Amino acid sequence: MNLDKNEENKPQRVSEVLNAAADLINKQGLCKGQMREGALFDDFSGPHCTLGAIETVTGESPGLYSHPDNLAGRTAEILEEYVGLPVHNWNDARSRTKGQVVRKLRKVAKKEAEYEKGLKN
Repeated sequence: MNLDKNEENKPQRVSEVLNAAADLINKQGLCKGQMREGALFDDFSGPHCTLGAIETVTGESPGLYSHPDNLAGRTAEILEEYVGLPVHNWNDARSRTKGQVVRKLRKVAKKEAEYEKGLKN
């Protein structure tokens, strides 16, 4: 599912996943009510919802309800803490825009990068 098949480029941290998901949504668009637009499950070229973008960039399923045992699940769980709703509900809000999603993903990524940096020290 990872758009970049090179495992060396696969995100390794929550902040990297969030930034990669933001890049994907910014480039390909935001969809609601489904993980990604397109009739085929192996079509990753169209718009994605937030969870769909997380799934695509990690190659892991975050699940509808977070699975903290994998990077995608941890990312969804952390994002849910920041948005105050289940990620799919937040993403699918009628007034939610692509710009709002991309900005929020980048903001949370920045905060998580600061947190991750603190863990190294």
